[in-house]
Amino acid sequence: MARTLASIQRIVSMDPIPGADKIMHAGVLGWKCITAIDNGLKIGDLVIYIEIDSRVPPIPQFAFLEKRHYKVKTIKMRGVYSQGLIMPPKDFPTILGYEEGKDVTDILGITKIDTYEPGECSFGNKEQHPLDRFLCKFKIYRKLRPYILRKKERGWPSEIPHTDETRVQALWGTLQGVLQLDKKWYITVKVDGQSGTYYYKKRFFGKDFFGIYSRELRKKEGDNSNWAQIATKYRIREELKRFCEHHGVKSVWIQGEIAGPGIQKNKDHFTEKKFFIFNVYVPEEKKYVGPDGMVSFCEYHKMEMVPLISRKISLKDKTIDDLVEMSKGPSEWSKDDLREGIVIRELEDMSLNRISFKIVNPEFLLKYGC
Repeated sequence: MARTLASIQRIVSMDPIPGADKIMHAGVLGWKCITAIDNGLKIGDLVIYIEIDSRVPPIPQFAFLEKRHYKVKTIKMRGVYSQGLIMPPKDFPTILGYEEGKDVTDILGITKIDTYEPGECSFGNKEQHPLDRFLCKFKIYRKLRPYILRKKERGWPSEIPHTDETRVQALWGTLQGVLQLDKKWYITVKVDGQSGTYYYKKRFFGKDFFGIYSRELRKKEGDNSNWAQIATKYRIREELKRFCEHHGVKSVWIQGEIAGPGIQKNKDHFTEKKFFIFNVYVPEEKKYVGPDGMVSFCEYHKMEMVPLISRKISLKDKTIDDLVEMSKGPSEWSKDDLREGIVIRELEDMSLNRISFKIVNPEFLLKYGC
């Protein structure tokens, strides 16, 4: 399902900004956006909310973003952050009358800012055809490529969820009530890299199954892609088989982030590619392994886990500002740099339906132009 980048939302707060008499700080969902007082917006008004990481079309209504190449990014003015863009619906006659929550991404022609790294669009230097490598420079080809490839190459197991976490601001309307139930949560660092999933399944007949996956595609074992290199470096096939034999189960999958040279500008200055595990799931038990279990898993199998900030914490009475503040801080590997953010996951429910969300450090977004 495509990500909702623009939707009809209601202003829930409107706060003055110290020292500023022409702008206000408006709250939409869990986001805070700077808006001009001249817009005449007030609490309770319906507006078009456009998320950060979006690109708006070059039409007169967005002419003020021309110098920013029509990109919606995190900005900071008068000491406050603005994450997203709010616009009065009256400026867009085609969506007048739409109800709160309506996705207007396609109607307005909003697209996601595409950040392409060569390694994301390959099966390894030995496998990728030069023409395919060249065409991968173009966004439209990268979008169509998974459908052009053979099913064998692009198949993602239906039983495994993708690794994208939803930002806390987008969930805030429903999350507030959940937090008041005083559930327990655990918190890990969000690593800035490439998502990787590794799946081992024992078969009664024939060779055991081992799958390597990027965010969308299956990768070939033994080639030169980042995902295959990690599988070799950490002996992932062998270790997952070992796990299954030791625990008497037939299958297991792990998910994590690949970081290092040539990946997302290697902001943490790693000297080699590393794999940081954030999910271990055992299908037969229908549950994820908890944080203590993941620590033991990584120690036993000589792998690395995303840094664990808190093993058990209550978030009752926390505000959105409190949670955003928790995301801030230096990188765990480079104290002169900033961490990307944190991921919070439910501790008491380890099923596939558990609640989890990410909080991206606004200082990180501001520094790296996100």
